[in-house]
Amino acid sequence: HIKAYEVDICVTHDEVHEFVCNDFSEDVYCFACLWVRLEQRHVVLHIRDSRDLLQSFTVETLFCTFAQWTCNTNDIASLLLQDIHRKRQEKDLTELQSLIEAHFIQRKNDEAELVALVTRIEKRRTERAEQQRIHAKKEKERQARVAEEKERKELEDAQKRQDEDIKKKKALTNRTQQYGGVQQRQEGKKGVKKQTEREKKKKILADRRKPLIVDNLNEEKAKEKASELWEWLLTLESEKFDLSEKLKKQKYENIFYKKYLARL
Repeated sequence: HIKAYEVDICVTHDEVHEFVCNDFSEDVYCFACLWVRLEQRHVVLHIRDSRDLLQSFTVETLFCTFAQWTCNTNDIASLLLQDIHRKRQEKDLTELQSLIEAHFIQRKNDEAELVALVTRIEKRRTERAEQQRIHAKKEKERQARVAEEKERKELEDAQKRQDEDIKKKKALTNRTQQYGGVQQRQEGKKGVKKQTEREKKKKILADRRKPLIVDNLNEEKAKEKASELWEWLLTLESEKFDLSEKLKKQKYENIFYKKYLARL
């Protein structure tokens, strides 16, 4: 349904040549604006050129040529409807193509951004792995240095203790040798002295061990002899006790001196 309003259609270059005289220049691109008023049943044409080169053509000439080329107003209306439909299809097609192109451009941009994002992620992952590797290497070197320092200190402490032990043993050996020499000399003296004392003891015992003759003694003399022997036995027991205490004291002093030398 076409109402009484102005409809704008585009006429192609070939169609213009079909109803315009043959003197029209082919290198000039122009288009015609067709205005249709159906209630008045006449056609008004206006020619426009982008470079204003239509010099030999008038509106009347073009109108007459176009009127001869068309049959009647119904044909013009049908042509207008077809042209409107074609223009709408072309417009829809153009919009669709634009949308498709925009979609593909957006998709291409998205793919490029995705590739860039993946590249950044891979780069960051590689950098992170490299940082972790360097950190692990530094940590390993630090632990190795700590272990080496600890081992060095332990060796130094062990060497120091060993040197101290050697010094102590050397000092103890020297003192032991000195003490041993003194002891040997003392033992030598003691041996000579012991031998002399033993001989004296034997002589004293020989003097003391007199044969006991009690056959010719009466009762009173026997009692006196028994009392003398009893006193002599008590004296021997007292001397024995004193000698045993002196021996214990000497043993204690020897043990004390040995422990003292061991501490040195």
